[in-house]
Amino acid sequence: MSACYSCHTILNKKNQSAEHILPNSIGGVLKSYRLLCRRCNWAYGMTIDAALAKEFAALAAKLHINRDRPTPNTMRNPDKPIIQLEDEELHISGSAMQVMQIVAGLKRKFPYIDTNSLDASYQNDNTPDQHISIKLSVGSDLLLRSVAKIAVNYYLMKTRDSHYLDENISVIDGMKKNNAHVHPYPLPDGIWKEGEVAHLIIVKGNALLRQLHAHVVLFNTYSYVVMLSGVYDGADVEYYYRYDVVRGKEMKDSISLEYNRNEYLLSI
Repeated sequence: MSACYSCHTILNKKNQSAEHILPNSIGGVLKSYRLLCRRCNWAYGMTIDAALAKEFAALAAKLHINRDRPTPNTMRNPDKPIIQLEDEELHISGSAMQVMQIVAGLKRKFPYIDTNSLDASYQNDNTPDQHISIKLSVGSDLLLRSVAKIAVNYYLMKTRDSHYLDENISVIDGMKKNNAHVHPYPLPDGIWKEGEVAHLIIVKGNALLRQLHAHVVLFNTYSYVVMLSGVYDGADVEYYYRYDVVRGKEMKDSISLEYNRNEYLLSI
């Protein structure tokens, strides 16, 4: 039996969701129904994953990235709320009732969001059908938190073992500060095949070093390391996934990347 790794709700056919390991907005096709409930998937999609999608939107469009979901119709349904991410604020507009329902859902997922002034404004000044627009701060480091989620998604898809990941899940949720849990990391030259534009995930666990970490590389260029655990004592493991987003094909030959956390910490 699987549970949502964020809120620990037991997953079933009604509340499970298709969680893309790499966001579908950047061409990710690998997915699992055993990671997140619908509510947590929705909240991440509107916040941290929206930040990642926005960061790479121009590049994804230039490469004609295929998506599982069709591109949203530009004709908006006037009865549906509008939700847009600008910097680290959600801009939400719709009926007062719609807006406050969205805010309540986000508040359940991200308890640190301050909604006191919004609640008072709704109760004092608005009727349920009145159109309102609000701005809501949803935390910091949204892009890096989404990258951390990619690493957590992949490791859990491979192992279903979450007990090393509590700190990273707290970082993803914005409950814990990103204290070098996830950070950019340089790539060596000449590691890609000619014409390849790929996403890469490598997870390595080494009990002797007490380290469980992941390399996440997007579009050959944007490279990050996610420190999943600094107290790892499990079996030595290495999991590898590389997907060419232009060819729409998983690449089976491996690329080796090394990471020295002590060297990184001395450099910052």
